Amino acid sequence: MSTLPATDIHVDMPDGPVAPGLSAEVAELVDYLPQRPETPQAPQQLRFKPWHKPRKQFIRRKQWWQEIEALLNEHHMPPDNRVLRYLTLPSEDMIDVRVLTEELAGRDVRLKYLGYCDVKTGSRDDERMNLADNSVRESVVVEPSSIIVRERLEDAANADSLAFGALREHGPFHAVNIDLCQNFAAPRVENVYACVDAIASIVNLQIERLQKSWLLFVTTRVTPEHIDAAHLEAFVSAILENVARSREFKRQAADLFCAEGLALTEKLARARELPFEDYKNLFCVGLGKWLLAYVSNSVPQLKLEMLPSYYYSVYAGNPDMLSLAYRCTLQTQAPADPTGLATGVGVAHQHENIAGDEVDLGLKILEKTKTLIDLDNHLAGSPTEMNAMILESARFLKLAGYNVDNYREFAERVVGTATAAS
Repeated sequence: MSTLPATDIHVDMPDGPVAPGLSAEVAELVDYLPQRPETPQAPQQLRFKPWHKPRKQFIRRKQWWQEIEALLNEHHMPPDNRVLRYLTLPSEDMIDVRVLTEELAGRDVRLKYLGYCDVKTGSRDDERMNLADNSVRESVVVEPSSIIVRERLEDAANADSLAFGALREHGPFHAVNIDLCQNFAAPRVENVYACVDAIASIVNLQIERLQKSWLLFVTTRVTPEHIDAAHLEAFVSAILENVARSREFKRQAADLFCAEGLALTEKLARARELPFEDYKNLFCVGLGKWLLAYVSNSVPQLKLEMLPSYYYSVYAGNPDMLSLAYRCTLQTQAPADPTGLATGVGVAHQHENIAGDEVDLGLKILEKTKTLIDLDNHLAGSPTEMNAMILESARFLKLAGYNVDNYREFAERVVGTATAAS
C-alpha cells in the first residue's frame, strides 16, 4: 500500500460506497485521514422536577433529617460502628442522600444506603442516577458498600428476587424512607407485589435483626379514585375496631369525622364518597392503625408511634399528598428474678406492659392526624423559612448539575399553588 506524508487537509468522505471520481487508492486511505469533527451539541439543560420545590426540601430538612437526628441523639453507636443505615427510593438527583451526607459529616457518622430505583438500564434516568451515585460516593462519609439496585421496592416481598436479596444483605436500617409519587394503597395488579407487601418484608427483617429503634417515612397520594378496595376495607376495619374497644377513641373519632354512633360507622363504610378532608383523615388514621396492629403482633413486640406529619396540594386546593413519619421501637425488658436473689440494675422488679396498650397508641395516631400541618399554608405564611428552603434547594440542585439561575422564579411560581406531584 502506498503512503502519503502527513497533511492538514481534511477529506469529507460520504457514507456507503466510494464516491464516483475517487480512485481506489484514495478510497483506501479513508480510515487513515483526519476527519472534520462534528459540530458539538450543546448539553441538554436539566429541567426542574416536582420534587425540587422548596416544600420538598422542607420535608427533607424539617421532617426526615430532624427525626433522624433525634434518633441519633438517643441511639448509642459504638466507636467502631458509627454507621447510619438508610433505605431509600431516590430520585435521579439523590438529594435526600446528599442532605444526610452533609449532616452526618459533622457528627462523625458514616452513611450506608440501599436504594431501590426502577429505571430501565441505559435510559437517561439511569445515566443520571449513575452520575448522582458517583458524585455522592466522593464523600468520605459514604460507606463503599452502599448501593442503588435497579429493582422495584415492592419485589422485596418476593424471596426469589434481587430486591429481596439486597434487603437481606444490607439490613437492618435506622431509617426506611418510602417516598412515593403514587398512592401507597394503589390497586393491586395480579401476580405483582404491592408496597404493603414490601413494608411487611421490611418489618420482618427489622424484628429478626433486632433493630432497637428505627424510623419509617411514607410519602403517598391519597386520591380516593386510586385506592385498592382491600386496602380501604382494612383501613376502615382498623378504625372501627378501636371505636368498638375504646370510648375515648370513639369520642375523638366522632369529633374528627363529625358523626357519632351508627352514623359514624355508616359514614366510614362509604369512604369513597367522603368529602376530601374526611377521606384524607380516614387514610391517615387507617394506615397508621393498620401499621400499629401489624407490628403489635410481632414477637418481640414493636411499639409504633406517629410523629409530626404534613400534607400539601398536588393540584391547587386539593391537599392530597401526605408525608407521614413513624417511630418503631423494639420492646425489651430485663428479666425479673422471682426468688429475689439477684439485685442491681440488670434486674427488673416486675414485668409491665412495656409496649403500651394498642388502643392508647391508636389514640395518639388519631391525635396526630388532627394536628397534620398544611405545608403549603405554613410556608406561604413564613417568608423567611420559605426563602431558606429556596436557597437550600438551589444549593443542592447545583451540586446535582442543575443550572439554578432561574430556580427562584420556578420556586416562587409554585408556592401555594402546586401543579405536580411530590
